Amino acid sequence: MGYDAAVIGGMNVDIGGRSFAPLVSGDSNPGRVSISFGGVGRNIAHNMSLLKIRTRLLTAYGDDFHADRFEASCREGNIDLGGSLRIPGASTSAYLYLTDPEGEMSLAVSDMEVCERITASFLSSRFPLFRDASALVVDANIPE
Repeated sequence: MGYDAAVIGGMNVDIGGRSFAPLVSGDSNPGRVSISFGGVGRNIAHNMSLLKIRTRLLTAYGDDFHADRFEASCREGNIDLGGSLRIPGASTSAYLYLTDPEGEMSLAVSDMEVCERITASFLSSRFPLFRDASALVVDANIPE
């Protein structure tokens, strides 16, 4: 089945913490923690699917709890992950950030190592999966 759009890019878990008061370094800061799905490629694919565009996402992700949740979310959102690379033993990429009470980011850690597996060789092997798409969207954050 041909797809209207193919998206090549990352997907990750976004974990955010917003402090209720000014952040105090080296201490536990009361606040609110949120977890959501993210990644440029995943966000684009998600929004295309909301617009009823038949979408395939080509990405690399780990073989962990977050991966299972991503697969379920993509199935529910009618995003085809069939050509993606699920890597045994790897962690799904994650972005962890802390904001002050006004929502301004103070600090972040980006664990995107699994995205290094979105290589030219990987994409060449998946070429038939996106060659006939009406549109191809490429996340500019993936490796060269």
